[in-house]
Order: sequence, then structure tokens, then C-alpha cells
Amino acid sequence: MPNSATRAIANRIGFPSDDDVSALSSLPDQAPVEASPRRQLGVFVADQPLASFYPIPSSIARIVMDADREIAGGRLESALDLTLLAEIEAPGCIGLFVRQAELLLATGRPDSATHIVSGIKTSTDAGDGSSLMVEIERILMHARPTDESVIQLARSALAARRIDLIDRYMPAAIEAATLQTDAHLAAELAQSWLEIRPDNLDAAFALTREMMRTGQWSEAEVIAAALPENSVDLRAHIIRLVLECAANSPRQWDVLAQLLAGIQSSQIDPAAAQELLQRIIAVQPPNETLLVHQGVLEIHAGNPNAARLLLHSVRPEEPDAAYIAAVTSARAALASGDGVSANDALRQAIQLFEQPDVAEFARSCPVLRAPYDMFSVGKAVAGALQQSGEAGEATTLLERLAGLAPDRQDLARAYADALARSGKREVAIAQLEEMLRQHEQKGEFEALQLTVQALLQISPGNLRLRARLIDEYMKRGKLQEAVQERWTQAQILERAGRIDEAVEQLLRAADVAAVLGDYKKLESILRLMIRIRPDDMDVRHSAATKFIEFGQIQLAIEQLWGVVEISSQQNNPDDTIAALHQIIALGPHEVDAYHKLGEVLASVGEYAQAERVYRRLMTLLPDDPAIQAKQSALAAMAKDRPA
Repeated sequence: MPNSATRAIANRIGFPSDDDVSALSSLPDQAPVEASPRRQLGVFVADQPLASFYPIPSSIARIVMDADREIAGGRLESALDLTLLAEIEAPGCIGLFVRQAELLLATGRPDSATHIVSGIKTSTDAGDGSSLMVEIERILMHARPTDESVIQLARSALAARRIDLIDRYMPAAIEAATLQTDAHLAAELAQSWLEIRPDNLDAAFALTREMMRTGQWSEAEVIAAALPENSVDLRAHIIRLVLECAANSPRQWDVLAQLLAGIQSSQIDPAAAQELLQRIIAVQPPNETLLVHQGVLEIHAGNPNAARLLLHSVRPEEPDAAYIAAVTSARAALASGDGVSANDALRQAIQLFEQPDVAEFARSCPVLRAPYDMFSVGKAVAGALQQSGEAGEATTLLERLAGLAPDRQDLARAYADALARSGKREVAIAQLEEMLRQHEQKGEFEALQLTVQALLQISPGNLRLRARLIDEYMKRGKLQEAVQERWTQAQILERAGRIDEAVEQLLRAADVAAVLGDYKKLESILRLMIRIRPDDMDVRHSAATKFIEFGQIQLAIEQLWGVVEISSQQNNPDDTIAALHQIIALGPHEVDAYHKLGEVLASVGEYAQAERVYRRLMTLLPDDPAIQAKQSALAAMAKDRPA
């Protein structure tokens, strides 16, 4: 660009000296002024298109459009050259100089940018347009970032109602305002932001945070009104939670339950929820209930250790919040493998639950539904205590829980089991048998099955109860369970030496497994039968029949060979011959079966039949001279045998 033209432009916007003019023509790279650590606002973004705020003469419209494309493509040096060219063509367009300052700042020349906007501010062409002054303040703020400059920019953007800049810079301005001597400045900025942008959840969140900081909730209704109905936005959830918590409203637990449901369904990122809540908690005066919310979120996010540390010293004054904290602490300790601490936390919860108001709250609280209620957690804690050898503690805990919830049959069964484990087996059996009688009177078949199972845990060898359980399974169509129970009963009978009864149970189980098409279970049953009664031909035949039904021909043949061996040992040729015929029918190429059948037939004087067997065998092994010799000999013996 010619130096004379540059000087003319500089004079027009008020640069007083040739040194200032040189900043336009040479545009030297200058080291950017280091920003204050708190006000690092990132890379400066040159706004475009330029015509949004400044009238562009038609003579330079094409150049400005080209510059806009270069900015959009990240080619800022090229955009700067085009802007300088446009200034030559239209030196009266003040917006070009703002653009030039933006590009200088974006390319790392803050001193040059500051020099230009200083000239713009004193230029008569600048006028007093608020949008222009906001742009100048924005450039100056990035060139010399301070808390005061970002706050001033936010105020100017609010005054000019520049929504694009308000949403961009207000969070940083509010953060800077928190360090000022005016304790309410940040809240005022957030309130003004929400007034201009009532649909902006970031503004609502910022105002909520500042009201939590100051403890003054005059704008709570305004914030609540700004939240969209049935919004799934995480910010809206957190804002509602904080507002309800600050008002000590029971609805806070409903909001928390919605958050938990979103986490469980993977619609809400638990880490993001915790980050937002932590931003509130970091500025709040002591609010123990909000910490309880955070602890519940931590454990539902799979962070029991974090929940445990957080809730360890929390002592909410509100009994309902204290109750939730105690139950959650028990869950966290249990998940961390500390059954003793979990038991201590549950005892605190039980003491609170004994207060009628807390008990009523606990029964309806959406955060404490099974399996996260006190009683379900208590059963798990009792189990952990039992595993660690604390049977007495487990029994005491379950006794208290069962007393608080007499309608909870699962607790009564768990308590009976704990009694049995602590050596009071007769008392436990008596309690469960009384429950069994009540189930029968009321027709509670599902509960009856569970109670029978609990009794069998205490007395696993009670075959009467097992038979009763099998009958219940069969009545309810629970065939898989019936098969498994017959399997267990057969094993007990075998250990007792009652082999016939064991085989009977297995035969029945095999029939049901075959109906279910459960071949894997069927094979296990059949092999157990064979192991128990290896010399029983009926067992072998039953196994062979079942294998054939499922197309397991080779396994069926193996069982029939077992029949052959057993019948041969028992000198029972008829059964041997029948089994060999079955083997040949299933496996026409079973050469050994032909040999064996021919031998057995010949041994009982059935020479003609034996000759036919060897004749058929010759078709399989035509070149075997031994088979030919046996066939010829048997043919002669059959011919010589008198009719």
C-alpha cells in the first residue's frame, strides 16, 4: 500500500504522528502482552461478516466478501491484506479499521491493535455508536486482559444488548466479578444476563450459583420461570435441584430421583452432573443437604469411595437428609468392602427411621426405592457380616430390620437364616414353618416357594420339602427349576445310598428336560444315571432312547454296546441279540456289531440267521477271507441241521 494513502487513512482516524502511521504499513510482529493468569480468554476470534454492524460501500463489497471468506478459512494474513486494500478504496468506512484491529490482534500483534483502536476512539468519524464502542472495548480487553476490562466489556455489551457478545463473555465477567470488593456485583451481572436472555440456561445457572454464594434468593422465582417445562437438559436438572434444596422443599428428592433415572438409563453423564453440582457447591455457604445430593450422585455414578469420603463428616440438620446420608454411607462402605462401617451407618439410619416422620418419608422417598432402600441394603450388609464371621452382628441387624418392617417376608426369611447360622437352627425352622403355614392359608404360592427354599438352605437334606418344592414348580410351569431340584434330590439320595430312588428322580428329570429341549442338561442327567447304575440295562436303554430323540446316534450306540456287555455277562443272549440289531439299525457300518451278532446267533444254534449276518457283512468287507470262510461254514451247518 502506498505510504501516502496510508498516511491519509491514519490522519482521518486521528493518528497524530508518522510513527503511528508506520504501524499500518509495516505491521511488525510484536510479542503479545502476557494476559493475567485469571483472564486467559483464549484465541481472539475475528467477527464476520463486517456488514453486520457497519455500512459497507458498494465499491468495496467484493473485497470485504473476499476477506470474510479468508477469515472463515483461517487465512488471517490474507484477510488483513484485503482489509488494507479496502481501506484505500473506502477510507471513510470506520468498520474497516475495526476489522484491521481485530485481525492484528488475532495474528498476535496486540500493540498494533491497541494503537489503531486508540486512534478510532478519538476519531470524529467514530461517533458515539454503542456497537462500535463495544467492539473497541472487546479488542482492548483481549489486548490487555484484566478483571476490570472483562467486567467493563460485559457491562457495555449489556447496554448495547449485544447478545452475541453477552453469551460469549458474561461467564468470564461473572467469574472476575467474584473477586471484586462488591459482593453482589457478580449476581447483578448474572441477573442482567438472564433478563436479556431468559431462555439461556447458562445465564440461569450463573444466577443460581451467585445466589447460592450470597445466600439471597430474591430471584429464585425468576430463575424457576426461566427453566423450560420437562427439560432434559442437565443444567435445568441441577438448577431445579439447587433451588428446591435451598428452599428445603421435599421436591428436591424427586428432582434427584429424576437425575438418577437419567444416569441409570445412560441419558445423563454422571461426570457432567457432578461437575455442574460441584461448581455450585464450591461457592456455597455450608449446605449439608446439597452435599448429601452429591454423595448420592457419586455412588450412583459408580464411585463409592468418593461418596464415602464425602458423606463421612456430613451431618445435615434435616432428619430426612440425614437418613438418606446414613443409608447412602452404608451402601458406600459395603461397596468398599467394609461391612463393619456399613453396619454402623445402618444403625444410624435405623435410629432415624424409628422417628415416625422419617419412617413416613422413607416409605415414599423416590431416592430410596429397592434395591437402594434401608432394608435391602441391610440384607446385603448382614450377608457381608456373615461372610466376615460376624454372625451375631448380622442376626441383631436383621432382627431390628424385620421388626421395623413386619410385612417384609424377605427380611423374615433372612433373619431366620441368620438365626440358623448363629446356632439357633430349631428356632429358625419353627419361624419358617409358621410362615409356610400362613402362605398356604393365604394362597401365596410365590412366597411359599421362597420360604421352602429358605428352609432347604437350613435343612438341605429334607426330602419331604424338596418333593413339595418340585410339586410347586410343576404346578407353576417352572420346569427348569423342577429339573434342577430333581437333580439335587437325586444327588442327596445317592449319598444316602438310596440308589433306586435317585435313579427314579433322574428318569423324571430326563423326561422334563427332553420336553424342554434342554439337551445339555439332559446329557448331564443321563450320564449321572449311568454312573450311579452302570450295570442297569433299563438305564442304558433309557439313555439310548433319549440320545436317539436328540439325534445323538453315536452316543446311543455307546449305550447299546453297554447293554450288550451287561447282557453277555448275565448270559442273556436274547437281550444281547436285540441290542446288536438296534446297533446295526442305527449304524449299518458297525462291523463289530455284525461279528458279535453272528457269534451270538451261532452260539444259540441259529446258524441260518448267523449265515445271513455274515453274508451281509461280506458286502461291507468283500475281500476278507475270514468272513468268507465263516459264511461258508455257517451255510453248511445250517444245511446239515435237521428241520
